[in-house]
Amino acid sequence: MATDEATSQNLYLPPRYFFVKEGTPYSSVTLDKTEVSEGENLVATVSVKNLENGSTFEYPLTYFRGFEVQDIRVNADLQEILDENGYTATIDRKFSGTIMRMLELTLKITDENGNNVNISGDISLLDVEYKLVDDSEAEFYREYIQAASVTVFDKDGNYADMSYGTTYEGVDIIQTTSTIRGVQVGQGFIDASSRNKYSDQLDQYIWVEDSQGNRYDLEYYDAGMEYLNFDLPVSTEPYKLVTDLPGHFKKEAHFLAYREVDGEIIGKTYYLMGSEYYKYALAGDINKDGVVDILDALLIKEYYGKKVDDITLGVDFNFDGIVNADDMDYIIYNFLESNEQNSNTPEPKEIAEGKTLEDILNEVGYYEEVRLDSLSISEVELTLELNDSENNTAQLSATMNPENVPNIELVWKSQYDSVATVDQNGLVTAVNPGMTTISVAASDGSVILFCYVTVTKDGMIPSFSIAELKNPVVDLKVGDELPLDFEAVSADAVVKSIVYTSSAESIVEVVNGVAVAKSVGTAWVTVNINSGEAFAT
Repeated sequence: MATDEATSQNLYLPPRYFFVKEGTPYSSVTLDKTEVSEGENLVATVSVKNLENGSTFEYPLTYFRGFEVQDIRVNADLQEILDENGYTATIDRKFSGTIMRMLELTLKITDENGNNVNISGDISLLDVEYKLVDDSEAEFYREYIQAASVTVFDKDGNYADMSYGTTYEGVDIIQTTSTIRGVQVGQGFIDASSRNKYSDQLDQYIWVEDSQGNRYDLEYYDAGMEYLNFDLPVSTEPYKLVTDLPGHFKKEAHFLAYREVDGEIIGKTYYLMGSEYYKYALAGDINKDGVVDILDALLIKEYYGKKVDDITLGVDFNFDGIVNADDMDYIIYNFLESNEQNSNTPEPKEIAEGKTLEDILNEVGYYEEVRLDSLSISEVELTLELNDSENNTAQLSATMNPENVPNIELVWKSQYDSVATVDQNGLVTAVNPGMTTISVAASDGSVILFCYVTVTKDGMIPSFSIAELKNPVVDLKVGDELPLDFEAVSADAVVKSIVYTSSAESIVEVVNGVAVAKSVGTAWVTVNINSGEAFAT
């Protein structure tokens, strides 16, 4: 039965409601609290209303990653039906996701002989108990427990009518700490990140300070190229984010890490988006006097053409380990610029020791330096046949323009060596059926190209159909470690990627395929093989 969602519901702002015709089957999610704080638990109950016949129930529940699942249990409503009829309920669980988590629940009702049986009516089926372990993103990700596309089957495997199968319920999160999210705006850092030259040595040059001068470190998250601190004390006093990279202007941005709700001061998630901060922290200020001028050009001249390991020297602006024309570019582009946040900068100098910038550029050979202009690859797609000796290898080639650029080599790499390998001459060799990507990159990270490779066996790519963990139920003591392993059903399929997801990382965390018991409680771990080919919990 179709519903007119424009006029029959209000699912976003209170009071939330939706209308359905009397007797229409639908599902619901209800919460036992309207607000929670970090460290508190919350129970979500999934129910069906006006159910005619149902035996198998598939509930995909999504929730934001600040929650961890502590328990999944049969609701008292359903338990009463089970006890009265001698039925049994089995619950399968599958966890996935990073930013938004998903718990896929499958509930099956059977009789004492293991046969599927139907239940009907208004029934609260399952209780899922969550714990809020991190409130740092509460302002950004809407705090909903959502059941999307609920599917119900009767005992014969037929779809049961569930006209309204998507529902969700929200909870207010009272933040007890504040969060800052920002990026490093140093020009050289942005260049280094784009070339995959980021190093954790650079993390020390960005931090948060409070009004008393106390310093708070930030963590770098490569996926978003951003820096974060999730645990700033809630304060009505201003904070400032400071970036002070070697060879760059120092830059600050002020922010308030609190919000007031109903007269109460609580935490806030602050996204530093203001234009006053997102102007670049210009590179080229080697002597840190607040200007880029001839004095900086003289300093970089001393190291020009040399490899530099000490980033504190401030001459390797893009942090690639060598001082060359790429670094001198910043002196040229930013020449005679002053740090607008520093009111005590000297007048930038155009001439020193009788030399101009043009003199220095000529002395170091800036104009003669050969740079990589472009890179090309001979093929962007390949198909290899494992059982064909004449078609199980292929030669790729890449050409630099101009050729033989100093200090730059070509680096070949396969995403999955278990599918196909590549040597440093570009020879690709099939290993197992599957798909992989061959990349060739300039060693300075300035450019990377790809060839997509498919390896077949007798024209096919086998895949996994079933996977089972070898140790599905284990008791651990806090501090114990357990290597995880699984069995997957397939004659020829190859494991290319494995992702483990714990239902509660504060209880069990998976590190490099090893489950580590961190605290008392129950946790489930799901293994995702080859990006969804097979799962096991």
